[in-house]
Amino acid sequence: MSAYERKARLTPGLLGIAPVTTTVVTLGLKTYPAVPIALGALSATVGGYVLSVLVGNAGRRAQNGMYERWGGRPSTQLLRLRGESSNPTQRDLWRRAVEEATGVHLLSKRREATNPIAADHAIEAATDQVRHLGNAPHFPMVASENTAYGFERNLWGFRWAGRYIALICLGSIVLASTLAKYTAIDVSRGAAITGVTIDALFLAGWCFLPSEKRAKEAGFRYAHQLLHAVIQENRNKSSSSTGEPATTPAAAQEGE
Repeated sequence: MSAYERKARLTPGLLGIAPVTTTVVTLGLKTYPAVPIALGALSATVGGYVLSVLVGNAGRRAQNGMYERWGGRPSTQLLRLRGESSNPTQRDLWRRAVEEATGVHLLSKRREATNPIAADHAIEAATDQVRHLGNAPHFPMVASENTAYGFERNLWGFRWAGRYIALICLGSIVLASTLAKYTAIDVSRGAAITGVTIDALFLAGWCFLPSEKRAKEAGFRYAHQLLHAVIQENRNKSSSSTGEPATTPAAAQEGE
């Protein structure tokens, strides 16, 4: 698994299934040989990969709805000519750089106003071609912001699964401790209180920590870094052809 997969996909997944471990320990199920063997085999084989895939799929499904509510991808919004821009000069630099890097012609302001869907499609086609810069070792801030956005997006997309898992595990401990005298499971009062407390904290975390607002902010930070990287990549190519050293913009270095 890549660094992105571990941080952006696997980490939210592990936070989601953490109450399962708490419940297994609280109920003493680890004393049954089959339980640790099954969990160990699962974690040592495809468990982490499958979990990261499930989390990634949940994040992408949530992303579709978020883009609709935000008014499009962050990179698309930054490159549009219709509407207000906090820095039109920077937007024009980004547009020229993207066109130069991809060969995709972005629609003019007049054509964008008459056909906004085609304008967005052109922008998306162009930005899709430069997303690979997030894997370039000489653009670490792009990769960092991409991972941060992926984590926030996946945390938001996986929030309901995390809540349900924590709630089921919490209820299992309460039910098992209540019916302990009728079952073979021996749960002490102290262990039950500790397990319920931990699972309740996980449930509260899944209710309050995932944030669409933070995901949106992270998405725009990533889009800024990606577009800055396109400008720098064009400069690197130009300087390599002329033999002159390229300079890195301060914004791309500092992650502004």
